[in-house]
Amino acid sequence: MSDLRELLTAHPFARNLTESDIARLAGLARIERWRARRVIFREDEPAKDLLLLREGRIAVEVHAPPGVAVLESLDAGATVGWSPFFAPYTWGTDI
Repeated sequence: MSDLRELLTAHPFARNLTESDIARLAGLARIERWRARRVIFREDEPAKDLLLLREGRIAVEVHAPPGVAVLESLDAGATVGWSPFFAPYTWGTDI
């Protein structure tokens, strides 16, 4: 099994997926690393990715004048970014 398939299988998102599902997902997936405090997605940008967080922590933020408010912090095991599946297919928050 490829490293990517092993990583996907170990994530809680894949708990009820079949081997066939995981193989298809592995064909679409990629591994990425981000430096601390980097914005991955911005509110209102086109949404194209679903994130399966393997390690670390991310903040989900929303613009709230006069600045930005953290809605929640998510840890390893989280599935983030359902916006690509629902109209208008844009991010509703900063991640």
